[in-house]
Amino acid sequence: MLRVQSGELIPADHYFSLRAVDIAGNCWTHPAVLLKRDEMQQAEILTVACDSIQVEIASDVKRTLVHYVFNDDLEMPMNVSLPSQDVIRGRRRLLIKNRVSAGVVDGMDISYYQVSADKAGNSYEFAAVVQVGTEQPSDFHARLLEAIQFCVAKHAWPIMEEVIQGGKQIVTLSKSIPFNNGLVSSPLPSHASEEFYRLMECYYRYSCSEANGVDAAPLSKKVGGLFTLKGVWIDTIALLLSVSVESVLQDPIFKNLGKPDKGLKALINKLFDWVKQAPVDEDLIGRATSAMGTMKSNRAVDKMFVLAKAGVIDEDEIKAWKALRNPTAHGSFELDPAKFQDLLDNVYKLVAMIYKLAFFRVGYVGKFSNYAARGWHEAHFDAAACKAGLDMLDSASAATCG
Repeated sequence: MLRVQSGELIPADHYFSLRAVDIAGNCWTHPAVLLKRDEMQQAEILTVACDSIQVEIASDVKRTLVHYVFNDDLEMPMNVSLPSQDVIRGRRRLLIKNRVSAGVVDGMDISYYQVSADKAGNSYEFAAVVQVGTEQPSDFHARLLEAIQFCVAKHAWPIMEEVIQGGKQIVTLSKSIPFNNGLVSSPLPSHASEEFYRLMECYYRYSCSEANGVDAAPLSKKVGGLFTLKGVWIDTIALLLSVSVESVLQDPIFKNLGKPDKGLKALINKLFDWVKQAPVDEDLIGRATSAMGTMKSNRAVDKMFVLAKAGVIDEDEIKAWKALRNPTAHGSFELDPAKFQDLLDNVYKLVAMIYKLAFFRVGYVGKFSNYAARGWHEAHFDAAACKAGLDMLDSASAATCG
């Protein structure tokens, strides 16, 4: 302990790898566990702590599948009815309720249902079985989990993960992590089961194409943190949403939106030449040209206005972003209790903007919950139509430049 320095929470030599063999001969492992030593008069107690343990064993199961157990309800839309018997006022009655969520995602049969053995808890199972004749990448289970998290707007992490693929069965047992859901809710209405699985498929395909190895897809990194904002100050939420909008707009598909054309660039260069010849101090000229530098590139707001013309987002959402971005980022934000509802309206407009940008990125077409309007009524998004609108704007811009 004398070698531990202030600010050094866990020194490198306090980590150990774990290898534990169970009575069946299976070897459970973890690459870096924390070992705690308690020296007593007649014994030394060693306590090993880690978030998960994993075992890999041979499997003769031919089908590829992933099986999750979640400690809490993901609130996926239940769309399959099952009969059950309940005792009501001393009499047995047959009840038929929607107790299973089922769908197909990119050649996988999905089912989600409550764990029957967990009588006292609220655990749920999720299973995805790959259909015969179709193949999935080696990390398909991680990509599918990303899609689940986006569709339910929860940082859902399973307490048990079972993956069977290529003659191997890998089982991972993990600690339960609370969802910590806050202001940001699911992008879809609770009853939209068909759209739910359509969105999951769009996001899964996007994640498979964009994820790099163990890293999550870029969109998952940019919006995943928004699903854990319980207990966070409203001004911090506004800042995180504002920055997330800019982060999503850095995706390569938005890279060239709003860039000045050749004619405008020529005028900007003339303006720079004129400023450089101004009869003032050189330091002031440098500050002026530095401030004008963004005119040659496309800012986040420039991309937003192009996307608004194509129908991806609304101009009211751009106004909400402008109203929150600079005050929250530069420390000038002040909460007016008399206008708290207006603040909430702007915050939810940013939620709607982020979801619509994500819909466009993954190519989703279907219903969604429009958080930009009070009442959160059901609306429709068409990524294909928005893409066509952007292509028309590009064609018109090219014709003008020509």
